[in-house]
Amino acid sequence: MVIVVFGGWLVAQGRLQAVDLATYALYVSMFLSPIQTLLDFTEMFQKAKAGFERFYEVVTMQPDVQERPGAHDLQLSEGRVRYDNVSFDYDGDGERGRDGADGGSRGGDQFRERAGGRVARRERGSGGERIAER
Repeated sequence: MVIVVFGGWLVAQGRLQAVDLATYALYVSMFLSPIQTLLDFTEMFQKAKAGFERFYEVVTMQPDVQERPGAHDLQLSEGRVRYDNVSFDYDGDGERGRDGADGGSRGGDQFRERAGGRVARRERGSGGERIAER
């Protein structure tokens, strides 16, 4: 931009011809184009490296919940899963509250899920929840 403005002023003063200004502007753009390409590549490379580092961090992350020593592998014989006496603890103290109110847990739920189905727990109103089967 500075080249065009200053060059236009020189052309207006008669100290430079318009053809020379156009030629000079083309030379400058030819010189700057590879530099801009290199800068764009560097930026793209840095973004890709940061993305890969985050991906690697997630892939190598150890789960918070660890299996107990000597735990048995889950065996599915009928293609169904049955949940008996399931509890949800909201504040981590392990104590059961009144139907989920006051931040305690709700226990005693029982339900079955067929193969390929989904189960979801959804909060309902003031501390209650609902088990949805599909």
